[in-house]
Amino acid sequence: MLKVISRSPTTARSGCAQRGRAIRLTSVAVALFSIGLIAPAANGIGPFGPDAAVDTQEQDGFPRATYYRVTRLDPRLCPSPICGGVFVERVNKQKLRCPDGTRERECYVGIVDFSALGLSTEEEAQLHADFSAKRVLVRGGLESVEFGTGIEISTLVATDAWRGVTGNQGDRGRYFGVTPSGIVCITYPCPTLVSFKLNRQVVFWLHGIDLGSSGATSEQIGFGFSELSSGPGLIGFGRRRKIEGPAGIGRKLVTSEFYTKVEGGSSRACGGFTFPPNPSCEPREFCEQPAGTCMIADLPGTCEDISEACIEIYDPVCGCDGLTYSNDCHRQRAQAALDHPGACSHLPPATCGATTCAVGTTCCNPLLGICTPPGEACIL
Repeated sequence: MLKVISRSPTTARSGCAQRGRAIRLTSVAVALFSIGLIAPAANGIGPFGPDAAVDTQEQDGFPRATYYRVTRLDPRLCPSPICGGVFVERVNKQKLRCPDGTRERECYVGIVDFSALGLSTEEEAQLHADFSAKRVLVRGGLESVEFGTGIEISTLVATDAWRGVTGNQGDRGRYFGVTPSGIVCITYPCPTLVSFKLNRQVVFWLHGIDLGSSGATSEQIGFGFSELSSGPGLIGFGRRRKIEGPAGIGRKLVTSEFYTKVEGGSSRACGGFTFPPNPSCEPREFCEQPAGTCMIADLPGTCEDISEACIEIYDPVCGCDGLTYSNDCHRQRAQAALDHPGACSHLPPATCGATTCAVGTTCCNPLLGICTPPGEACIL
C-alpha cells in the first residue's frame, strides 16, 4: 500500500519542504482508479497530481541506496592504485562522506569492485572503461580497503551498475529512477510511472517519459521501454515538464540520457539446427529470433522473459505474423518474432503465378512462383 503526500501547487513551485496531510490509498481506491472510474485531481492537488509524492518509507520500487558517477580522472603520477584512479560524486548531491571521514564534493577512488555483478572478464573490463568515461552510474558504497602492506585504498564496492544508452547526456538535469506504477487509466495524464530521485527521499508520480529527446535510435528507445515495462526499470537524466490533458495536469520526464541496468552473463540459446541441440526455453520465456528474419526457417535465437504486463505507450512495431503491435512489449507477450520497428504496411499478399506470397515479401519470378523478402536478390 502506498502512502501519498499531497502538495499544493504553491508549495511545489516555491520548493518548500512542507508536506500536506498524508492520504492512505485503500485497495478499493486503487482498483477504481485503475479502471478509470476515478481520475487524478484536475487542479493538480490530489494524490495523483503532478506534485504528489509517495512516502519512501513504504515504497518498494526502485532500490534506495547511494549512486555515484565519475567527475574526473586522477592525473597524479604515482603507483596505482594509490594514484591514477578516479574521483566520484554522489549524483543529485553537493557533498559526500569519503572513506577517511571527511565531507567533500568528490572523493578519490583507487579501486572499483564490480565482482558482485557476476560479469565475465571482458564485460568487467568494458564496464571499467565506460565508468571512467562517465557513461556508467554505480550503486554501492565507499570503503577503505587494505592493499599491500598496511596501505589503505579508497574502494567503491558496486552493488549494481547502469550504463548510458546514447552518450549524449546534457549538463542540466537530475537523475531519476523510473519504474511502472501498475496504474492503468482511460484518460490522461495518467500516473503510469513512479519516479525516484536518486539519493533523495521522495518518490513522485510520473505521467509520461520522453526517451526520444535523448537522441536515441528507435531500437534504443524500444530497448529502454522494454527494460521499463518488463525489466528492472531505468534511470533517466533530465527534467520534469508539465503536461495537460482531460484529467488535469501531470509531469513528464524529458531525458537527455537514460541508463539501463548492466546484467551479467549472456542469454541462453534456443531453437535452430545445432549440435548439440539448443535447450527449450522456460514456460515464462519465448525464443526471440533476430529481427527482420521472418522468412528464414530454423534460425537459433535467445530465451527472453515474457512480461507479466506492458506499459501502454504507443511505439508500434511490426511482427512476423503481419500484425502491428502498439509496442515491443505486446509483441513479445504474443511471442511473435520482430519484423521491423514501426507499423506493418498492411498491403494485401501478392499473387506470384500460382503462389501467394507471404506477408512482407514480394513476387520476383511469377513463372516459378518465387517470392523474396525486401532487399534480397531475386532469382530469375
